[in-house]
Amino acid sequence: NPCQNGNICHPTGQCECLTGATGTLCQETPLHNGQCDPFFNSATYKWDGYDCCEFTCISTSEHTCGHVDTETNGIEHLYQGFPYCIDPSTLCSSEGCWTTTSKRISTGASEIPPTVILSANGRVLVATKPNLDLVQVYDRSDSRWIERGTFIEGPRGSLFGEWIAMYTPPGAVISRRFGKIPVIVAASARIGVNRTMEVFDWQPSSDGWRSLGTV
Repeated sequence: NPCQNGNICHPTGQCECLTGATGTLCQETPLHNGQCDPFFNSATYKWDGYDCCEFTCISTSEHTCGHVDTETNGIEHLYQGFPYCIDPSTLCSSEGCWTTTSKRISTGASEIPPTVILSANGRVLVATKPNLDLVQVYDRSDSRWIERGTFIEGPRGSLFGEWIAMYTPPGAVISRRFGKIPVIVAASARIGVNRTMEVFDWQPSSDGWRSLGTV
């Protein structure tokens, strides 16, 4: 059988690619494309190029992780989750374990340790750089953290973000249809001997942060 990757060779000599592979001999493997192909979900193929688990998959322009494409009045993306996730590095034993849920975020060197808070649903992260008077907000997309807009900048020399708080609606998730999760962030600043808190919210219309005032 000249057909590769577990596919069928017809009496005509043509290959029928049924496992997700493509090419004349089904030689092109569909790895790292954001869609889980069960045939390739093994150690041999590095768990379909890490496409089958939420914390390792990365969406592409072709496919969205955890979704299947259905042709109904155009392409629709239906969420199915990750039922084929069997990569041992992402699974816990019966006794429980700690696993890495995403790739690392670099906060850079700082004399003042950054403050980091995570939303209850694990989808939004706020990290501060008080020595630079900056606050950064990240959204989790698949196994990556993507910075939302530009950083929030406070008064120079105020240790802006030494204290922070965040609010997101319970259970909110990122959606292609509805966009980013609504977020409100409050960050402290030292002005002389006084400490203030400035509140910001995300404005989808301007794709930026808006100050709601100080307290």
